[in-house]
Amino acid sequence: MAFSGYIKSDTETFLTLGPVVAVGDGFTPVTTLTLAAADEAYCVQHNTTSAIDLSTNWMTSITNADGYYSIKATSGLLTEEGRFTIQINDDSLCLPIRTDFMIVHPNFFNSLFAPAGTDLLQVNVSQVANTSQTGNDNGADINTLITTVASNAAQVAAILTDTGTTLPATHASNAAQVASILTDTGTTLPATHASNAAQVAEILTDTGTTLPATHSSNAAQVASILTDTGTTLPATLASSAAGVSDIQARIPAALSGGNIKTDVLAIDGSTTAAANLEASAITMKIGTVSNDNTTSSATVIYCSDITEATSSHFNGKLLTFNTGALVGEQTDITGYKVVSGEGEFTVTELTEAPADNDVFVIQ
Repeated sequence: MAFSGYIKSDTETFLTLGPVVAVGDGFTPVTTLTLAAADEAYCVQHNTTSAIDLSTNWMTSITNADGYYSIKATSGLLTEEGRFTIQINDDSLCLPIRTDFMIVHPNFFNSLFAPAGTDLLQVNVSQVANTSQTGNDNGADINTLITTVASNAAQVAAILTDTGTTLPATHASNAAQVASILTDTGTTLPATHASNAAQVAEILTDTGTTLPATHSSNAAQVASILTDTGTTLPATLASSAAGVSDIQARIPAALSGGNIKTDVLAIDGSTTAAANLEASAITMKIGTVSNDNTTSSATVIYCSDITEATSSHFNGKLLTFNTGALVGEQTDITGYKVVSGEGEFTVTELTEAPADNDVFVIQ
């Protein structure tokens, strides 16, 4: 039994099975297996209680890879996302064959295996900082700003109306717009300015306006300019500074270590897919090899941070190494018990014994 990877749902593909070995000695490759002649050939889809017969499906031995076979999985077999198991028994010819795959949504599959930049994992973010979000919401204030604050163009138009100035119909750049305003108001700027403060001082001198010595906020500075120039802004324009300050106050609560906290409740709009992914992740266990009491071998692994008291609790689960010389190697658990305060896992033989502190995951 082995996990052989992901399959894109509803998409015909060819799957690799093997090694198929002789029933007599358990290691001689078998190259004559056929689905039609086998005692049993079937598949089991996720969340179903019946098997689907594969005796008429296409399967062939792979050239130069004795004991390995390529079998066609039609799109009709790949409709249920979740675990997909193929089982073949031919008692007189070979040992039983079982291979497990995971059928996943096409968007998830393409985000893993499509060429870089051609497909991205679609995420439907429903919460920020444990607060439900709707539409373009990040707290109701963004919607409030969108609906109550007119565009910059409208604000500029109001100022121009109040001051009796005009802008040309089109402007190639901000520099051109500034030049037009200076022409319309009869003001000038020196050819060079050391700082924004110097530029503001020149404008105030040219226009005969003043600013108080100190200003507590941008809003206060704007109010002073409006008072000095005798201009007004429409009453419906909310303070951008106040809106920005409110957003800035909300951002730290939504961040943790520089990352936005999210609660993903849907995948491509499907809450069922998200729930299935959550159920799969919750059942996983992380363990660390411990040679403190007894040295682990290629068939028996000791772990100090998994000490489930029930014997055989993990039997039939898959164990995959994430670190060390065995990284990426996977085996199945055939026995489990607690020995001297550590979990003892009996597994199908690995290629070598794991080292102390190697990390593995059980799924």
